Amino acid sequence: MSWLSSKTVYSCPAKGASECEELVASLGNGSNEILFKNISQILDDLLKDYDSSQHPNYREGRPTTIRTNINIRSMGPISELDMDYSMDCYFRQRWNDGRLKFQGPVEELSLSIKMLERLWRPDTYFHNGKNSYVHTITCPTNF
Repeated sequence: MSWLSSKTVYSCPAKGASECEELVASLGNGSNEILFKNISQILDDLLKDYDSSQHPNYREGRPTTIRTNINIRSMGPISELDMDYSMDCYFRQRWNDGRLKFQGPVEELSLSIKMLERLWRPDTYFHNGKNSYVHTITCPTNF
């Protein structure tokens, strides 16, 4: 059984058609128990043939567009002698990965940090950068 929407068709991860019907019926009744049990299966199915070493449009032979945003929180000190400076900023990247499209009873899935580590991410660098680091905290920040 598959759900229909404007996105790619995704087959029900349940073992039989009756389980899929039960899932759809339970969603209509406001019960999300079965949905939560199947979220892990949906994510595992999405990543079954997923290659995180290749960018999203690799098979089509076209580049992947990465949109970036930088919010500079502070800048300085600036050293004219050494020709360097220090900067504290938020650097965000956004792209579409069509390989992760799915169809199901929910439009979006929230991912854990462990799941995000299994996905392709751009290898971003700053040209002429002398030194940079990612500020680490108790819980990683992901936008």
